[in-house]
Amino acid sequence: MANERYLLGYTQTLKRARYVSHEPGPPPYELDAQRQRLLPQLQTLANAAEAIPAEARAEGQVVAVVQLNPQALSRSAFPQALFKHADWRLLGSRSNWVKPDAGTRARLEAASLTTDLFIAATRAQLKGALPLLMATERGAAEDPITRDFCNLEAIRLMESDDRIKPGILETPNELELVLHYDSLLDARWHDRFAAFAAFAKSVGVAGSRS
Repeated sequence: MANERYLLGYTQTLKRARYVSHEPGPPPYELDAQRQRLLPQLQTLANAAEAIPAEARAEGQVVAVVQLNPQALSRSAFPQALFKHADWRLLGSRSNWVKPDAGTRARLEAASLTTDLFIAATRAQLKGALPLLMATERGAAEDPITRDFCNLEAIRLMESDDRIKPGILETPNELELVLHYDSLLDARWHDRFAAFAAFAKSVGVAGSRS
């Protein structure tokens, strides 16, 4: 049998592979325009968080939705600096569709795929994003917090339609309620389940833990 040998690689050029990384382009929004867009959204968010009954806020926290501009879905565009300085805790994410006001996808007629980030924060932490957005440091070149702000499409309070899937009957019926918690950050959750059960009962939900 013939001894066949194969040379695998970049033999057509006899050169090693080159991997080119590109610097991220400019964000979809300019700082001044984004301040005008986000300032009223943050004010509305803080006021809406205050309107939630204290017993419905776990340790004073509410859940907000931070929507990314469709242009800012890369890993490098994740608003890590903003979340860190605003002390917003990431809970999860989901895909969504939006017609952005600016960016490379704004010229398209159809809605574009984007990502909704769910964060937990107190009203004070949400309100603290206002001076963070308006600080003079935001005008510094290559400021990571500025880039994070300018990559956002919208910020709002999480609503019941975001939580509850369609198809639930209006008449009383059994359903599964799943509570998500961090094993380290929420280590005391088991001690506080009674408080949650009492709140659930006060709004007409009776159940048992499994």
